[in-house]
This record gives sequence, structure tokens and C-alpha cells, in this order.
Amino acid sequence: EDFVSVVIKLYEEEFAPRIDELCESGIDRYTEYIAASAEMDDIRYQNEIDPGGPMEKNKSYKKYIPVLKSFIQKRKNFMDEILLENVKYVRIYLMNGEIEFDCINVKAGEKISPDGETPANEEGLSFAGWYDDEGNELKDGETAVSDKTYFARWE
Repeated sequence: EDFVSVVIKLYEEEFAPRIDELCESGIDRYTEYIAASAEMDDIRYQNEIDPGGPMEKNKSYKKYIPVLKSFIQKRKNFMDEILLENVKYVRIYLMNGEIEFDCINVKAGEKISPDGETPANEEGLSFAGWYDDEGNELKDGETAVSDKTYFARWE
């Protein structure tokens, strides 16, 4: 077996199920463990004589649990696409001179939509668009085919 096949097999058989379990119940179990630890901190640091002390601060982690689950699930979905569904992504680099202004990752065949931000220009010039080496402008909604670099043009 080649390296990529081994990685895909390992991901599919070992890592993907573990990540699913983590999102379904593992994080919740760990949250309970953290709550018990926070209670011990409350006793240890005597929160009752220090209102707003460690215990109150430790309770704030709970609001981040859904965010953490969502973050992990999105990354897993991305890995599933790449490794299991063989979805191809391309990178669109937006350069301002020699400096990378942005890098947009797009599924091959989908539309490119730069976010509308433009790089800063200290010379008082107006931003005229993004252009490749051949002078072709990047148009909003253009189809992503392969990795490509565009450069800011100023007038």
C-alpha cells in the first residue's frame, strides 16, 4: 500500500469514528470532568470569600462547548471530503506586491468570491482589481479550476 492509502484507511477506520464519538459525547463527558475540577478549585481557593474568584471564572467555559463542537465537526467534514469523498480544493492567492493579502480555498469547479476587502495602498492609488500574470482580471463568480495567483492592480 502507498502512503496516501494507508493514511486514508487509518483515518476512516480509527480517527473518523473517534472524532464522531468526541463530538457526540466525549466533549460532554470532559465538560463534566472540568465542572468537577472547577468545584474543587472553588473549595481550594475559597470562592465564598472572593466573589467572582476562580469558580465564577471557570464557569465561563460552558458557553464555548457548542463552539468547540462545531469547530471540530466542520474540520471533520472537511477531512471526510478530502480523504473519503476525494473532493478537490484549489487555492486562489491574492497578492499585494510580494505580500500575500489573502488565500481563498474553493472546491474545484465552484465559484470564486473574494470577500470584497482590498489591500491598503500608501501611495494614494485606487484599487483596480485582481489580475493574473497574463493580465486577466479575477471576476466575482469566476469558476475555480486550479491553484492560481492574482495580484492587486493600482491606478
